[in-house]
Amino acid sequence: MTARFALAPFLILFAVALALSQSSDVKPAIQVVDSAKISASDFTNQNLKFLVTAAETAGQMTVFETTEHPGFKTQWHSHPNCEETFYVIEGTLTVKSGGKTYHAPAGSFVYIPRGTPHGQGNFTDKPARFITTFTPGGAEIFFRDRERIMKDLKPTDPAYAARLEEARQKNKFWVNPLGTWEPDTKP
Repeated sequence: MTARFALAPFLILFAVALALSQSSDVKPAIQVVDSAKISASDFTNQNLKFLVTAAETAGQMTVFETTEHPGFKTQWHSHPNCEETFYVIEGTLTVKSGGKTYHAPAGSFVYIPRGTPHGQGNFTDKPARFITTFTPGGAEIFFRDRERIMKDLKPTDPAYAARLEEARQKNKFWVNPLGTWEPDTKP
């Protein structure tokens, strides 16, 4: 099982490189998505609706609608091989990077360059809803793996932490966990 996880990052890298090398020849189809018709992936205090994936955009991007409920925050992390953006639709998203905390209200746009350590979360008493974009696409692999784990196990299950850590290690090409964080200020 461990050998299979050790090969996964290399296989993912190869698949992405292949997709990107063919992206000039393969043109993705126009995508029109009604997010009201998409079921959300239900994580602890966070819901995701995958709007378009790398498979649908010839590897160019992944886009999903995120709802973070009060109290949710990510780990301190980076995305070594993709840029990440947020466009806040409602509520306030808190983002910390480079020693500074930003409170992004509805209408705000956040750009995080590839490899930049950061964390984000909702430190208010209302949900924060925003559009997340990864370029190039493919980061949805981690979120799908996390979704499978959460369908099988509750966060209180003793096996949960080990399975989540396996998923994090498998998906380091997309998401590199770096520890915990707290905002310097709250909205």
